Amino acid sequence: MTAVELIGTKPGGEFKAGAPQELFRGLMGGLPPHNVDVTPGGRRFLIVSAQNLEAGPPPIVVVMNWTSGLKR
Repeated sequence: MTAVELIGTKPGGEFKAGAPQELFRGLMGGLPPHNVDVTPGGRRFLIVSAQNLEAGPPPIVVVMNWTSGLKR
């Protein structure tokens, strides 16, 4: 995944793109629909990568009676 700086994007101005910068490697191209998500502020990424999957699928945890832990 790469990022590109946008230069000169004022209204009516000329559009220019900066040099591509690699953000990270190891994305899984075969996982539908997406294997990357971005937080609402755009400052963090959540990525499913091959490294995350090498140990096998994660365990499934079921929490029963979870509402009893809520503050009232």
